[in-house]
Amino acid sequence: MSNWIQKILGAIAGVLLFLLGIERRRNKKQKEKIVKQQEQVAYEKKQAEIYRVESETVKKSTKLDEPVEEQRKVEEKINKTDETEEIIDIANDIVSRFNRVPDNPGTTED
Repeated sequence: MSNWIQKILGAIAGVLLFLLGIERRRNKKQKEKIVKQQEQVAYEKKQAEIYRVESETVKKSTKLDEPVEEQRKVEEKINKTDETEEIIDIANDIVSRFNRVPDNPGTTED
């Protein structure tokens, strides 16, 4: 009878070791999956930062292009104008708009 009990205990130990091996493989796969997900999150954070910087750059570029476009329109207006008086009015308008800009350090408001 003791031989029979040893075989049963051996079988139970073998099954437990087998289950332990399966569990170790699952844990290893889960760890690999977690590492891949962490890498993916890091990559997505970098991409989000790149997108944010790019969109800010585009906004700033657009703001820089606005005065150039306005200047081109004024130059066309001046070139189309034949009378000196109209050219002086356009120049005065440019100066008055320049003086109204609040961020201009050249103007003083008391």
